[in-house]
This record gives sequence, structure tokens and C-alpha cells, in this order.
Amino acid sequence: MKSPELVLDFIVRWKSTYTMVKRFIDYREIINNIITSPHLITGLRKDQRNKLKTYFSHEKWDYLNTLKRVLEPFVYATEMLSGRNYPTMALGRFVLNSLKHFLLTDLNTTELDAVLKRCLCTKFTYYFETILPTKQQELALVASYFHPFTYKYLKDDEKREAEKLICADIQREKAVCTSETPQPSPPSVQSQATTKKENSQIDKFLFTCGLLMDSTAVMNTDKKILSVREELANYVSRVKPDSKFETFWSENKHDLKCLASLVRRYNVILATSVASEITVMVNSYPWSCGGNWNSDDNLNDDHITPNYTSEHIDERTGN
Repeated sequence: MKSPELVLDFIVRWKSTYTMVKRFIDYREIINNIITSPHLITGLRKDQRNKLKTYFSHEKWDYLNTLKRVLEPFVYATEMLSGRNYPTMALGRFVLNSLKHFLLTDLNTTELDAVLKRCLCTKFTYYFETILPTKQQELALVASYFHPFTYKYLKDDEKREAEKLICADIQREKAVCTSETPQPSPPSVQSQATTKKENSQIDKFLFTCGLLMDSTAVMNTDKKILSVREELANYVSRVKPDSKFETFWSENKHDLKCLASLVRRYNVILATSVASEITVMVNSYPWSCGGNWNSDDNLNDDHITPNYTSEHIDERTGN
């Protein structure tokens, strides 16, 4: 049997306990042979051989298998939230909610499964709900709302709460812009008359050339400005479960201007610790290029999900 070596020491936590238990179980056959045949080991005293025979029973192996089974989802969660590709808060919230669902599910589980899950759930609730700042929870909820992949997993009440937060945020933003931006003065009567005169001259010119103005060919540049509620309704009608985050917002950033401005802020927030060089790159890149963070041109893959795209989410979740 070819297996990884037994893990003897751990400096860090995360999935280290699971790795140790799993590899110990992988060597179960060899360990059982040693336990059942201690006389094959030279140098052991009689009392040591007797103790070794009773060291591991079937019940204790069952305990280890249960511990491995309960810890396994946390291993996948660790892999999704770490590594070179740093996920944003949208995926982070999705992973945490999935773990909580696992911990609260007691169907078809043994008594030991239930005990371990309850212990983990107590700590989980404390660290990820009780002491987690409300603002951070709200940011994660809005980021999940804006991501097509995580949107489909939101409950109806969560969607309503996210929409409420979005409307409030945009209203605050508009209030600041209104107070700081001088209102443009209406066009003067003289300028309106000049415009009409220029249009009249164009009409005369086209007429003399034998060309008539086709009213259907005239483009209406006065596109209706949607309200926040209308943009939200448009978003809900357009978002699909299989939509890619970057593709969706690249295609809809002009129609959903208010929401797109929030996406640039909410969906760049990382879900976990990140290397300093990545943080500097994400935070300083738009400014070092002389660009505007809130401009449409900056609504792209690098600025929204640095080094982490929808494809990575699909690969790690199996969707």
C-alpha cells in the first residue's frame, strides 16, 4: 500500500487535525497488524505487549471515522478560501452558510456525529455571527446579492434585506453627490434658438440635396434614467444561475449604472487574509494608472475579483 507518510507534528491548524486522522485511518490495516501481533516487535516487554493489544478497539476506530466525517466539509471550505486565488466576500458568505447548514443537519447521523456537530456549531456561531460586526455581515450579504452564483442561494428574506441595504446606500451616495456637485444651469433662450436654427439649416441642406430626414432614423439619445428599484427589478429579471460574474456585469454595467457602482465597491472585498502585495495591487492600481475607480472602464475582472473568477467558484463547488 502506497500512502502519504504519517503526520507527526503540526505548526498550524486549519485542516491539520483532519489530515492526521485521515492518514492514521489509511494505515489502519498496518496498525491493526501491529496491535494484534505485538510479538513481532522486538524489544517489547510483556506488559507493553498486553497494553498494545487493548490500545485500539473497533469502537475507537469508529470514533476516528466519525471525527474524519465531521471535519471533511471544513477541509473543502479551507481549500476554497485559501490559496493563490483569493475569494471575495460573496463566496466567503456562501461557504460559511453551507458549513452552518451541515452543522445543523442531524438526519442519518450517529449520536457522536450530533455531539461533535453541536460543539462545532457553538464555536462557529460565536466567531462567525455573535462577534462578527454587523457592517461586515451587511457587506457580505450585498456582495452575495450581486454575484450570479451566490444570488441563487439567497433566501427571499435575505434578498429583500439586501435590496433594502442597496437602496439606502445609493440614497446616501446621491445625497453626498447632490450636496457637493453644483447644479447645471438650464439652457438659455438664446442657446435654444441657436440649436433650432442649426437644425433648420441642416434640414434645408438635406432638402436641397434631395435627402429627406427619416424620423425613424433619428436616434433618441435621451435614454430613460432608471430608479434604484427599477434597476433592481431589471437585475432580478436578467441574472441567471449560470451567469458568469465578470461577463454579466460587463454586459449590464451601462443599463444598471447605480448597481454597477456598488459592485465596484462591494465585490472587491476579500473574504480572507491576503498577501500584502495583492492588497497593494488591488487598492492602488486604479489610482496609479490615473484612472477613476468608479468609471465604467474599471468594471472588469481584475478590479472586481482579483485573481478569482467565477470559473474558480465553479471548479471548487462542482457547479
